[in-house]
Amino acid sequence: MNESVKITIKEWANDNDIGINDNQIKELVEAIDMCSEINLNSIGFTLGYKIKSDEDKKIEILENKLRTLESFISSKGLSISYDVGYVTEHIMEQISDIHMASNSKTTRLF
Repeated sequence: MNESVKITIKEWANDNDIGINDNQIKELVEAIDMCSEINLNSIGFTLGYKIKSDEDKKIEILENKLRTLESFISSKGLSISYDVGYVTEHIMEQISDIHMASNSKTTRLF
């Protein structure tokens, strides 16, 4: 494992234009080895990528769709705020030749 980790660290450093010497690489490999050996009670500790559950993936997709919708609404010059159970639309309205005022319309969803 040490050799493959060394190669990975060197490649990462080169890809990111980071100067790193052999001693620093050795220290990083030792630190990674120590971290991968740590055992916290019966929970355990693993160095690496956490696999997402199907539900986590669905939530992430919905969050991305929501951000896209927010960007689209904002690009049209509209402003909304929301929380569980309601959405508020914020509109600037002309109240005289030189004055504008904020008008908010809240819609309850349940």
